[in-house]
Amino acid sequence: SPKTYKYVTKYGNPETQPLRDGRLVHLSILEPRKFEALNFIDVASKNSKAYKEAKEQCGEVYTRTEKENAEKIADAFLKNEHALKTISNCAFEIPSIDIIQGYPF
Repeated sequence: SPKTYKYVTKYGNPETQPLRDGRLVHLSILEPRKFEALNFIDVASKNSKAYKEAKEQCGEVYTRTEKENAEKIADAFLKNEHALKTISNCAFEIPSIDIIQGYPF
């Protein structure tokens, strides 16, 4: 909605768990080198002291559980013949943003 768009452009979009999970799945399938370069920490909760310290030191930190979940989804995707056909021989990360009638699309 226009109201949501205005809010997001003004205040940013808070990082939610689905966004974190989606980023990890995306990287694990399409950019595995970047995925392996991420900081993963073995903690039970993101509320733990170790996680907070790692986040302070490294910035972007993910839990071992988040990594394992992303790897499971990526593994299922990469075993799916139809999904592989969809992404084979295609170009990745090509920006398609343009201004249409004064609005970014």
